[in-house]
Amino acid sequence: NQAGEPLFYLACKAGNTGLALMIAKHSDFDVSIVTRQGDNALIAALDYLSSIEILDALAARSIPLSIKNFQGFDAFSTAIYYGKLEMAKWVHDHIKLNNPTIGSGLHPVTSDSGLYPIHLAVAKGHLEIVTWLLDNGYNPNQTTSNNKKITPLQLALALPDTTENK
Repeated sequence: NQAGEPLFYLACKAGNTGLALMIAKHSDFDVSIVTRQGDNALIAALDYLSSIEILDALAARSIPLSIKNFQGFDAFSTAIYYGKLEMAKWVHDHIKLNNPTIGSGLHPVTSDSGLYPIHLAVAKGHLEIVTWLLDNGYNPNQTTSNNKKITPLQLALALPDTTENK
């Protein structure tokens, strides 16, 4: 379309899992195409859909899990950002196959802001994901990689006192 969005991206954006799956499995679209908004096929699937089957289909096409969107978010941080625990687990497990240090306290920064996965989950109020990250070895005392050096607890205490963040 005129916005530079390929058909797969449009199917994801429309929430049409069936069409997106059909395109992912049966067409020859280029999984590395990036939209003008800086999103690729994997980020689009994580943004708009909740289908592990879509992720499997994209993985079968060798889509890189480390590619980042315009905000500096990779697939793992995108799943965390949107509170999609099962998709975050899927991405984590697939990344761990190629990087066994995941879960041992050495974690890639999720975005250019200096946040780590646990900071992002805390900031978005996704307590189920925070619990899963802690259960999987993410460091609760990890400081951000920017000059602020904030821990997840400090970040949680700085959040507005809303029902969502309690």
